[in-house]
Amino acid sequence: MVAAVIPQNLVVRREKRNHACSALLTAGEESEAIPENIYLNKDMISFRIKTEMKMLEKEMSVLQIVIYGNPTLTKKAEEIKNIDKIIMELAQDMVKTMHTAPGLGLAAPQVNVSKRLITIDTSIGEDSQSLIILANPELISQDGEIALEEGCLSVPNIQEKVARPFRVLVKGTDLEGKEKIIEAEGLLARIFCHEIDHINGKLFFDRLSPLKRNLIKKKLKKLAQDNKI
Repeated sequence: MVAAVIPQNLVVRREKRNHACSALLTAGEESEAIPENIYLNKDMISFRIKTEMKMLEKEMSVLQIVIYGNPTLTKKAEEIKNIDKIIMELAQDMVKTMHTAPGLGLAAPQVNVSKRLITIDTSIGEDSQSLIILANPELISQDGEIALEEGCLSVPNIQEKVARPFRVLVKGTDLEGKEKIIEAEGLLARIFCHEIDHINGKLFFDRLSPLKRNLIKKKLKKLAQDNKI
């Protein structure tokens, strides 16, 4: 999970959301009953599968975030082959956990589940349109570089400057099983890189020099001995 203050001067370019509608109701046409798998809000008619509707009704759980030393954090997570009820509920609980922490992103290995699932919300629960949930995310292109301070709830009390791409293109699968391609810049690009590192068994300090990595590991060992993590 990324734990960071959102810089004001970073540009975040989000996925353009296209909600295709197979049947439009217009003036003068005969109205039909709205199917059960459609819900309305004040801005749009959005199609969602029934499983996702049930997911929203389930009480969300705050999961335990594992910290450095847990073996799940250092192994490559398993590919998600099917978006089933278990994955839907895991995603829901991860969102709750991320918002409660609070954090800008969370990967399944951070809650001790070795699956390639990430959640991101740069608004930390303030704007539902900012929430991103992707299964099997991968970087398909990257451009530029910027070094900024990063932290992680799985690596408590440690913050270091990490160089990341300024712009990325990410491919993944949403909870409806549809492929999504998202272009991101600045902070959002950094969060994607951070969370994708997690599902590949890497922590942010793995991108630092060997000397800095060793110093951080010694500090974490000392914090653990003092029961401070």
